[in-house]
Amino acid sequence: MTVLGRGLILAGVLLGLCAPLTTQAQPAAKTWRLGMLTVNPRPMLAKSSIYVAFLQEMRSLGYREGENLVIEWRHTEGQSERRNREAAALMAWKPDVVFTVSGTHAIALRDADPKVPIVVGVAGDLVGMRLAASLSRPGGSVTGQQLLSPDLAVKRLQLLKEMLPKLQRVAVLHAAAEVDHGFYDRIFADLQSAAPAAGVTLLRFTVNSVADVESAFGEMATARVHAMLVLASPFMTANRPRVLALAAQRRIPAMYEVAADPEDGGLIAYGPKLEEMFRRGARYVDRVLKGARPAEMPIEQPTQFELVINRRTATALGLKIPASILLRVDRVID
Repeated sequence: MTVLGRGLILAGVLLGLCAPLTTQAQPAAKTWRLGMLTVNPRPMLAKSSIYVAFLQEMRSLGYREGENLVIEWRHTEGQSERRNREAAALMAWKPDVVFTVSGTHAIALRDADPKVPIVVGVAGDLVGMRLAASLSRPGGSVTGQQLLSPDLAVKRLQLLKEMLPKLQRVAVLHAAAEVDHGFYDRIFADLQSAAPAAGVTLLRFTVNSVADVESAFGEMATARVHAMLVLASPFMTANRPRVLALAAQRRIPAMYEVAADPEDGGLIAYGPKLEEMFRRGARYVDRVLKGARPAEMPIEQPTQFELVINRRTATALGLKIPASILLRVDRVID
């Protein structure tokens, strides 16, 4: 055998010995732990367009559940006691980041563990709820997106008046919130300021249980309200079927904040495109997993909005949708 041949054989043996060492030296792929604190359980969210959008965006960013991503889902059903219990259980699981859907959820999560990063897909007022020091620099463990805008509440009232030109008495229905730091008070104050120009009187109804919801609709009938504004919250999401059923039974035209309400039979909704907000929420999660700190991630506000009307509900209520609204509507549900 030539010297060259013996050299090639020796080189091959050395490479064979070194190959396992090289493989063992490579770090194992990271499996990320994502916590999800939602209102409804995961099976109910399987067809929800906003959660489908979130999970699709996570996949497009390279995260595959069962491969490099483990998701722990917890739900609250809009109940404060359950919210605190599930938040504590979720944080005890030691996630790398938690994604949630409201400021009250974020408060429960932060109180359970102030060190775990929290991304809020949609909230009312993260700064006002003392979850962040400012929009530009949150300063803590919470970041994400918020909705607070006087213009939005006033716009909904104006649209309702446009839909019902003879509108005079409007009920404002919202959940009781023990940790909102005056969020609903601020929204109601904005509506009160706009009420004279719209020629309407507002009646406020605060609910904390299904029994409260039933009583509120009874009081609305007594007060002969002409329409209703429903302010979004985890409680209202959990009790959407009952609220929609009572509005239909009492024949009360209602304006909602999210498209899911007219999709499920409500009359009209004006608000941000939640699918886009949840896609952006997934991008926030991705940034956190790649090392970004919530304290330094500016809180965003929505830039895309939609007006959705259920024509079947309008017909059932004996309402004709004005041409001025039809010209601006983004979706009509037939």
